[in-house]
Amino acid sequence: MISDELNRIIKAKSDLKDFLQKMGIDAEDAKVSDLATIFSVLIDNMLIIPKGTELHAGSFSSYNITRVFLPETVSIIPDSCFNSCGSLSSINFPKSISTIGRSAFATAGKLSGELDLPNLQNLGSTAFVSTNISKIISLGNLKLLSSSAFCVCPKLISAVLPDTLTGIEASAFGGSAALKYIKCLATIPPTSGKGPFDGSVCPIYVPDASVSAYQASTNWIAYASRIKPLSTFIE
Repeated sequence: MISDELNRIIKAKSDLKDFLQKMGIDAEDAKVSDLATIFSVLIDNMLIIPKGTELHAGSFSSYNITRVFLPETVSIIPDSCFNSCGSLSSINFPKSISTIGRSAFATAGKLSGELDLPNLQNLGSTAFVSTNISKIISLGNLKLLSSSAFCVCPKLISAVLPDTLTGIEASAFGGSAALKYIKCLATIPPTSGKGPFDGSVCPIYVPDASVSAYQASTNWIAYASRIKPLSTFIE
């Protein structure tokens, strides 16, 4: 467990804050970019972000890190923050996350696990493109699913889209061929860009009373035969 490893490191160094101060870094005020190399070396390529630290766009793009631990104080993961981190396989997503920026994890090909983001409000384009995310449990109160957000995710098997969703942009799930089902909980069909589900053949479950509306909606009509009432869903 990450917490066990962190406790081991803190014990070995007596006090992580004092250790950083000896390195000439104030753990309370330091920018993430200043801490990246120290932490990755300190704990065998596992990056621990200190409580209260603000992430910045591109902070760790292309870094050789395998795991990331984020504190509950993080609410925003900015654009390209972990873009092209080819060795990154796991990250905890605190419930506090409200925004994940454009290409935040794009082409972090080993990144796996489930997404449960109950307070999410904003998700940038290509945020998780070409990752190994397996399930989307919750996207919180998301209104717009941006273009190619989950494009070409070869291990993605299911996705639940919130009832707050009003728009899905082009290729949102394009090329994610392993999908077994998608649930879209919005009663009014979200506006749709071109081919949001192209490359998969899975059923798309929607509220029972909205099936006909979805089947007749622009760019949903191409998936009419796949659109099913939620009441028929069987895990």
